[in-house]
Amino acid sequence: MSERKPGTSLVSATSPKSKLPAEVRSAGSLVTRRVSDLVRFVEPSSPNAPEALPASDTKDQSVDQSRSKVHGDQVAGDKVDGSKIAGDVLGANATKIEKQINIQLPRSATVIEKLLASLETEIDQDIHRLDTITRLQRYHGGIVRDGVIGLIAKLERGGRHFEIETALEQKEDFAKLLETWSLYHSAQEIFVYLLARAEHTFNTEIMPEIGSLSVVDINRLVNLGIVNPMVDECAISVLQIDHVSAMGMLYWLAEQCFIRWH
Repeated sequence: MSERKPGTSLVSATSPKSKLPAEVRSAGSLVTRRVSDLVRFVEPSSPNAPEALPASDTKDQSVDQSRSKVHGDQVAGDKVDGSKIAGDVLGANATKIEKQINIQLPRSATVIEKLLASLETEIDQDIHRLDTITRLQRYHGGIVRDGVIGLIAKLERGGRHFEIETALEQKEDFAKLLETWSLYHSAQEIFVYLLARAEHTFNTEIMPEIGSLSVVDINRLVNLGIVNPMVDECAISVLQIDHVSAMGMLYWLAEQCFIRWH
């Protein structure tokens, strides 16, 4: 372990990416599935599709505007031309229509909600990223400033030797979670956001209290300021970050020399 990049379980920016589990890859949005159902309903080959109207009824349903003195297009709404919908042909190109759907979020949506919506779209469309974004690479090894290298040494120095076994296990679980989701750009952005927020909150609100508060009181601050908010935002998402993986993130940050308990 070098003094600039501590840690034994780092996720290399150039390491091969593991494939996302099948149950996660199949997690599609409700809107996407609804459009798929709609496409199947209007497909001519669908056994449940309604019979086509006679040619005389569908020959020309456009509005004749040639004699009108009103300038511009006088027909409101979307224009449907034959078998085209919004420029995409049904049938063979139905998948293309599905991929053009944009989920509209309210203006009050949080950063995590917006990134999770983008992540869902990337999963639906099978869009992968082959490298690690620069801002996430920063968290793959910090700078040792006090000579205490590694998670075990930091826990021992902070009087937390009783946490070592659990901390090592949870740290490794988080490293695996980070590797699994490194396939997706939005997932990397989510982890950057969560790591940066955890680092900032710990070092500005919790670190100053170390030495004056007990271990239990410090743990309470960690839960209130870092762990619980992270779980509230991500527990029911495809990431499924729970209290254990949230604590694993903190232990991972300590391994990389971004936080300490002494």
